Amino acid sequence: MRTGDRVMFRRRAVAVDPRDAAWEAFAANLGLVPFDGPNRDAWLETIPPEEQPAGVVWTTAEAGDLTVYAYDAQPATSTSAPVRPPRPVVIVRDAKPAQTGVAFRAFARSHPLLAQLEAGRSGGRELTTGVGIFDERVGIVAREDHLVDLLAAERSAALRVSLIDVLAAPDGIEAALVVTTGHVAWRAQRPVEPPFDDLEQVTVGMLGVAVALRVAASAG
Repeated sequence: MRTGDRVMFRRRAVAVDPRDAAWEAFAANLGLVPFDGPNRDAWLETIPPEEQPAGVVWTTAEAGDLTVYAYDAQPATSTSAPVRPPRPVVIVRDAKPAQTGVAFRAFARSHPLLAQLEAGRSGGRELTTGVGIFDERVGIVAREDHLVDLLAAERSAALRVSLIDVLAAPDGIEAALVVTTGHVAWRAQRPVEPPFDDLEQVTVGMLGVAVALRVAASAG
């Protein structure tokens, strides 16, 4: 466009991916930063295939005993199948876990098919704790029966409440928790569309699960 002796150019607007924008807003609200640097490759080697990131990994800005990682994971597909939409994953890593050998998968009872799915993935079986409201709200799959003693113990009351809350937090979102020593992962079972307000609630809840797990295990 020419105005007098000046030639003016209109800049093309740069399209912003709404999903990327939602993750950036999520990270800003929780004080997370992109996970870069030499430790990233070593960290990726510890992440199972179903939790491998598809893009930017957001993590805790300052190092501490509990570290958050949040990102979109790309579900694996066969070469002939269409690419599946990414699904959010929120991980809390505990640098000083109270006890080794704690491993289970948890899911909301509102999604009953997850019991069979998680049992098939882990090679475990569904357990009940005998704590009425917990068993009504949360399903547990594990290989070791002794986990029942840990979850049913009086000292684990906060852990049971935290598991109920974090699995119920995202209304309408199917999710499962995978717990191993020093590692708690929340995995969406279906795509989640932005904005990610529910994921903020999940992340705060996951920190609560990690702390409650530490308390329950250390008292055993």
